[in-house]
Formats: sequence, structure tokens, C-alpha cells
Amino acid sequence: MPDAARNGMVSFRIDSTAYTISGSVDDQNLFEEVWAYQINSNEWISKRKINFAPRFKACAAANSSKGYLCLGRDPLSRYPKELYEYN
Repeated sequence: MPDAARNGMVSFRIDSTAYTISGSVDDQNLFEEVWAYQINSNEWISKRKINFAPRFKACAAANSSKGYLCLGRDPLSRYPKELYEYN
């Protein structure tokens, strides 16, 4: 994962991989990045960017082999109510 500390990102776990999505370093400029932490090998891997507007302080959960992200603040300071699937 990059060196800059982040806040407001969301996380979920599928099997032995933990995912972190979006977040910010300054509460204004939001990241579109997705990182996967391989628990067994202690390694961070950059994944494809999200295909929706980044979120800050959103909610995330996993079910089987898919992760879900919803709510949170977008870059225009709106609070969309969409549900997105990440797999």
C-alpha cells in the first residue's frame, strides 16, 4: 500500500485477502484505488481502480466471493445511496 496514511476508506475480506477501497489523506481529495492485502504472503497488491466515484467513510461488506460498497460521501460532497459490487 502507498506510504501516505489514509482515513475514511472501506475494507472487506474475502477468503485470505483483505481489500481496501478509496479513502483520503485530507478529507477532500478521494482515491479511486483498490488494494488487496494477501494475508498468507503479507503482501499488498494494487488492483484495478473502481468504476464509480470514490467514496469517503462509506460502508462495505463481503458475501461469498464478492465485496459490496454503499453510501459514503462522493467527491462533490453528496451522499449517494447506490450499492456497488466489487469482484
